[in-house]
Amino acid sequence: MALKIKLNNVCKTFDNKKVLKDINFEINEGKKIVILGKSGVGKSTLLNILAGFDKEFKGQLDYSEINTPPNLDIGFVFQEFDQLFPWMSVVDNIIFPVKKKAFDKKRLEKLLELIELEESKDKFPNELSGGMKQRVAIARSIYNKPKILFLDEPFSSLDNSLRSSLQDILIKVSNVENLTFVFVTHDIREAIKISDEIIILKNDKVIIIENSISKKIAEKNIDEFDKEYIDFYQKIISKM
Repeated sequence: MALKIKLNNVCKTFDNKKVLKDINFEINEGKKIVILGKSGVGKSTLLNILAGFDKEFKGQLDYSEINTPPNLDIGFVFQEFDQLFPWMSVVDNIIFPVKKKAFDKKRLEKLLELIELEESKDKFPNELSGGMKQRVAIARSIYNKPKILFLDEPFSSLDNSLRSSLQDILIKVSNVENLTFVFVTHDIREAIKISDEIIILKNDKVIIIENSISKKIAEKNIDEFDKEYIDFYQKIISKM
């Protein structure tokens, strides 16, 4: 049976104010999903519920082929650059989920190559740029081959060039690892580039849009100046 996460009428309230109301959608294995929306609509709140960090909600959340999180079946990458252990090298941060004596050298080497940090493997976090730290965080989060990866605006503090580079690395990692992920952002261009499904949160609504543009971007068959891209971008804006 394939991985599936199903939300049925999920609601969340803070201080008597409903942040999420009757959220319904499914996450299927192999999907690259972006949760998109303006600030304050509950994107990160929803991600924390999906990842098992927040269990104080109403409604039903069903997991198929995954143990109820949080556990090693999931990976999580936060927005902050300080999520690495400052006293550990790049290598030790990546293999932290397992005992050092039990780590898989080939697995480590593969991840270092994927995140393009082979030459920085012995450096410490204070020697790394923000983008490099987030690459290490991604590698650590998938070291144990989780069934799904959750990312909470991990590139939002980077400049456009670095953000684009990290997006490329995430896409590459996802393809090589056959990784299912759910990524939160407020950036429409980011959503279009990395996803094959966009879930827009807007007040009490959930709007699901299939995204075929990302594949064309990856294959360099389209860019932001093509009419097809512009039309799709405008479609998303109209739904937000």
